Amino acid sequence: MPDYVLKALLVLTGLVLITVLLDIVRRPVRRAVRFAANAVMGLTALLITNALFSLMGQNLGLNWVTCGVSAVLGLPGVALLWGLKLLI
Repeated sequence: MPDYVLKALLVLTGLVLITVLLDIVRRPVRRAVRFAANAVMGLTALLITNALFSLMGQNLGLNWVTCGVSAVLGLPGVALLWGLKLLI
């Protein structure tokens, strides 16, 4: 499968997952905005820490688990993932 098709499927699946989560939870708009802000901050922190740690030879894979944890938990989730990575 070409790389751009896989990326498009991942983006589409992520958007569907977010809309389904928001429909299930049915929380006020403020919480949805907070979730989106956590997701953006968590993913940004994940990418920045990957760039910094790659200089030292460490790397944290970007997959559904790491993206989901960073989206739901935000910055503490990224710290948790790196803590687990460095412990293992």
